[in-house]
Amino acid sequence: MNCLCPKTKILLVGAGPFALKSRIKNDKLFYLSQNFACSYITPLFQAEHYEIKKNIGIDKIIVDGVKIYSYPYYLGNSLLRNFISGFHIISKALKINYKENMKYKVIISTNPLFIGLIVIIVGAITGAKTIIEVNGNFEDAFKYGYTYDTKLKTFEKMKEKISRLIITIVVKRADMVRLLYDKQLLPLGLSERKFPNIISFSDFVPVEQFVKSKKSDNKYILLLGFPWYLKGVDILIKAFKKIHIYIPEYRLKIVGWCPEGREYYENLAKGNSNIDLCNPVNYKEVIPLMAKCSLYVLASRTEAMGRVLIEAMACKKPIIACDVGGVSCIVKNGFNGLLFEKENVDDLAEKIKIVLSDQKLAFELAENGYQFVQAMLSEKCYVQNFRNMIEKVVKNN
Repeated sequence: MNCLCPKTKILLVGAGPFALKSRIKNDKLFYLSQNFACSYITPLFQAEHYEIKKNIGIDKIIVDGVKIYSYPYYLGNSLLRNFISGFHIISKALKINYKENMKYKVIISTNPLFIGLIVIIVGAITGAKTIIEVNGNFEDAFKYGYTYDTKLKTFEKMKEKISRLIITIVVKRADMVRLLYDKQLLPLGLSERKFPNIISFSDFVPVEQFVKSKKSDNKYILLLGFPWYLKGVDILIKAFKKIHIYIPEYRLKIVGWCPEGREYYENLAKGNSNIDLCNPVNYKEVIPLMAKCSLYVLASRTEAMGRVLIEAMACKKPIIACDVGGVSCIVKNGFNGLLFEKENVDDLAEKIKIVLSDQKLAFELAENGYQFVQAMLSEKCYVQNFRNMIEKVVKNN
């Protein structure tokens, strides 16, 4: 692979925890290592971190040509976790930059919150250019975490205000901000016109892994993700129950972690034996699940991009998605998928019925989605966008 800037040293900082053992072959790190001298600071699950230290005596390993500096992911209080992460990131970043003589030109945070703030601090100390990746959709994103407990709700509102303040500080001080879609910052009251160095492109998805998967049609509608309320699981269950009489041969399969508790969804699903509420699976198990479904549905109440949509299209599956956030940048209604109105159960039900009762339409949506992914959202496209971003920020040095 040709490299436009093969000597550029970059430091990636992850919010983690990074699931080292369940990594997909030829993932993001593999592709970036072909183009840059990469180091990566990330928390690992404690068992994995201590296993590395036990086996090789240090907290650094080389994976796909990338030097990974790990520290144990703290599972307790989130505030304390942030401070522990901040200490590890700063100390390891300075060690890489000075002691190991690996002076990097660019440091990238995958998070605009506390980790992003730490990256801005490290950039100021080392003189490295900073890139902040904004991977979340802040349109209503905070309110979905609110509880009915008055004391907790007060705390959560205060947490939201602090988070918004941190994000604003971080993106204003970064040398470049990478968005998933245009207008992603508007819900924070930040106009992109104020930032000369903004670039927008989709996140990395291991498209080839899904393209190569063994495909079949096992007669089920699929939704993957967590938390379930945020992902609109209740909306999809209600929609499926409305039209199941018209598509009796199809099942609904919901897969993922439900931190808010499953009782509400189990009660919703009662009376319909064709609804399966499944436990979360390893990412490697996502591929065969996706490759065997008949239709993928993204029913999210809020979504920045929806990487599952790219995965489904790579598997040549028709998709239906809620028109929120940056979803419409990926799904062109009537071309490579269908869009439905946010939280509109009837609209979603009707569109499921349309796709599953019209095989010609389902085939066309799936085929167009597959071609769209290959042309616009492949690994090659991601790497080219990433290289353009690095070149742009380095040239501004």
